[in-house]
Amino acid sequence: MDLSSYGWGEVNYEIASSMENNNAAFLTSTINNRDSYYCFTCNNSDHLFGCIGLNKQSYCILNKKYSKEEYELLVPKIIEHMSQTGEWGEFFPISLSPWCYNETVTGEYYPLT
Repeated sequence: MDLSSYGWGEVNYEIASSMENNNAAFLTSTINNRDSYYCFTCNNSDHLFGCIGLNKQSYCILNKKYSKEEYELLVPKIIEHMSQTGEWGEFFPISLSPWCYNETVTGEYYPLT
């Protein structure tokens, strides 16, 4: 749902400019990831949460590597906290965008008045 991607993928939600991801949500500019959430420019990886720029990695949170057991304990706690603060289930906020409004094509679709 809410994908602006190309290529194949299954069970994805709110993914932008990405391809070949499975069981993932809130990714942008990614290729071939699975079981990953809130990642940017990560490729050929699995079980990532909140990572940027990783390639061929597994079980990482905020770019730090964890054992499978640690990862599986920490991620539900992070999701619970994000749910309480209203962050879980939302795409990256505009305040985290690496581009200014006038550097994008957004103005063509949503001009400022």
